Amino acid sequence: WSPRNLRFHGCEQTKEQTYSFHALIGGVVRLPTRPRAAQTPMARLRILVLGSTGSIGTQTLDLVRLDPERFEVVGLSAHGSDQALLDQALEFKPRFVALADADRASRLEAGLPAGTTFLRGSSANLEMIAAADFDLAVHGIVGAAGLEPSVAILKTGARLALANKESLVLGGEPLLGLARRMDTVIIPV
Repeated sequence: WSPRNLRFHGCEQTKEQTYSFHALIGGVVRLPTRPRAAQTPMARLRILVLGSTGSIGTQTLDLVRLDPERFEVVGLSAHGSDQALLDQALEFKPRFVALADADRASRLEAGLPAGTTFLRGSSANLEMIAAADFDLAVHGIVGAAGLEPSVAILKTGARLALANKESLVLGGEPLLGLARRMDTVIIPV
């Protein structure tokens, strides 16, 4: 495409108009924005990142770093990468941090920022999903363990950015039906 003359959602764009970066988990895509009549502050998108120390999670956090005024990380979770999770918690200061491996919890808990609720054990992700107030969950948990969190996220009515294909293999039609009933979406990543 050429920035000289674009059509985006029926709106003429020129190279002089601003472009914003919209994140897709596979990378960053540059899309033209519509001119705004008045600059009004945009509400920050509150996100949970399940599997934040894995590939999908770290890429998501890289995108948050690109536009921190647009995103608020309200929850992070990992299975057992306690040091990486602690580093992320210190940087993003989420309200919730969840670690599935309870044996590694003590070292992580001692270093968390004040005001962070720490959840540990096999139900930590579900507890965080139930307690947190979020708009979007980026779900990068590996394997069949991701199905139950997918259901819990959809039941909140939040959008689900799903990288866990096992959730769709194991519960495809019921998950899609739940998303429709809750008037939300599953975004494949």
